[in-house]
Amino acid sequence: MELYAPRSALYYLSVSFETTKCRHLEGLRVNEFSIEQMEQWWIAEDLLDYKSEMLVDGEVEQTDLIEQVMNYIKDN
Repeated sequence: MELYAPRSALYYLSVSFETTKCRHLEGLRVNEFSIEQMEQWWIAEDLLDYKSEMLVDGEVEQTDLIEQVMNYIKDN
């Protein structure tokens, strides 16, 4: 962030572990690590602690998220 601010933005996509697990099982990297390994790594709301970091609800529609990001770019 220090290198690229203010021309950068941080977004944290907040999803449950259950959603993350389902997405992993449907993804291309499903054989690279197990659900058990993911459970060991999982930290809910693991934000980077930058005041500019934006929390995004994991249930947001893709088109709405794109619009939100584009509006941020336009306004900044």
